Amino acid sequence: MMKACVLSSVPLILALSFSVGATVQAFFVTPILQQSRLILKNSEKVEVCGFKDCKRAGGGKRLENLINAIVEEKGLSDAISVEGCDCQGECGYGPNVVVDGKLINNVRGREAVLQALGLDDDAEDPDLDDFGEDLDTGGVVLDDLNWRVEKLRLEEQNTQRFLKSKPRFLPYDDCRRWVQAWGQRWETAKDWENWIAMGEKRNSYIPSRPDEYYGTLGQWKGWEHFLGSRKSKDGKNETNNDK
Repeated sequence: MMKACVLSSVPLILALSFSVGATVQAFFVTPILQQSRLILKNSEKVEVCGFKDCKRAGGGKRLENLINAIVEEKGLSDAISVEGCDCQGECGYGPNVVVDGKLINNVRGREAVLQALGLDDDAEDPDLDDFGEDLDTGGVVLDDLNWRVEKLRLEEQNTQRFLKSKPRFLPYDDCRRWVQAWGQRWETAKDWENWIAMGEKRNSYIPSRPDEYYGTLGQWKGWEHFLGSRKSKDGKNETNNDK
């Protein structure tokens, strides 16, 4: 994985993504300006990230070997040290290179490496004014923003569908028997409500408010009947029956 850095005054990478018939992505590297090249020519240390995302983008050992080969070809192997480095915290923009502490992203291929190191004196800044005029852009392009909006819309639909779905609770008699076999000693509705408020109920098939749920179905027979043998309102013990 790798941290990507775009130089505030001198952008390195201009990535344009198009859908042309089948999905085709082309990356065009904007050369570093002459002033940046002069600065980077005096570089002493180049670091290459070898973590997962950068490896997947073609970085890691392969990119390190490429930089080494170019540095040696230019006769700068004694002047520039190429090393690996840890993830810098911004993933998904690799392969990435750290040149004397400056983080540069999307370094792809020989020419991009030369530009990142400031070794490509002959490179000219591309003219992008007419870029893309002759491309067939008839394919549907769903950019990142549109995808995020669509994703939120689908999530909202799923949420509404979930909220409108009916709960799957046990039939009243099955629920009542399950509660009475639970081993708890709820004396009153207040005991039950306090128990629910503490988050102790683990069975999703038992309603938290059985009086309301089974009441709407016309099946509710009172807390004493639901909880089993409990104290009646006057405090005397009352034995529940299944009538």
